[in-house]
Amino acid sequence: MPSLGRLHLITDTRPGREPLAVVRAALSVARADLVVQVRVEDSATDREAYDLARRVLALCASYQATCLVNDRLHVAVAVGAAGGHVGADDLPVAAPAGCSAPP
Repeated sequence: MPSLGRLHLITDTRPGREPLAVVRAALSVARADLVVQVRVEDSATDREAYDLARRVLALCASYQATCLVNDRLHVAVAVGAAGGHVGADDLPVAAPAGCSAPP
């Protein structure tokens, strides 16, 4: 089971932000105590989310830190992240694959 860490960092991908620089700085201090949640803007494509998650995961691996992906569980699986974060409006974790949310 991945560490829940002592410090949680959520990436900020708004224009003008440097999420990888922030992750690098946090990892240099917190190391394995850090959990990084890769979160992208809703307008980001799955490819953009994948590219960022892949780069963050590589950084986290160097420090044995935990990497999660927010909302896009298919991206979490594709990059091999430790897990994902789902919100209250997302499908429940127990929902079978291929199921859509009730109206």
